[in-house]
Amino acid sequence: MPPTNLFTPPNDFEQVNSSLNGITVFAPRPKKDTSADAKSYICPQCGASLSFDLASSDGVVCSYCGYKQAIQAEHVGHSAKSTEFTLDTVEKAERG
Repeated sequence: MPPTNLFTPPNDFEQVNSSLNGITVFAPRPKKDTSADAKSYICPQCGASLSFDLASSDGVVCSYCGYKQAIQAEHVGHSAKSTEFTLDTVEKAERG
């Protein structure tokens, strides 16, 4: 009776070539390239690409004409609402 392979690799692994005969090798599947999902923003004044302003971290800036636009983001952490994620709100949520 031929030997049976009882090992099943995890879903995110695939079989790869082995340099040794009779040895089966599995490796993690390569991560999918998500750079195509990236979005670029164009300056409304001059048409150049906008970049994040890391110095003030409040928005995007055009390095050609100086256009700036603030990003409105939800504050989390210490600046979040004081009723968010407290024991009282969790207990109320559990009670419906």
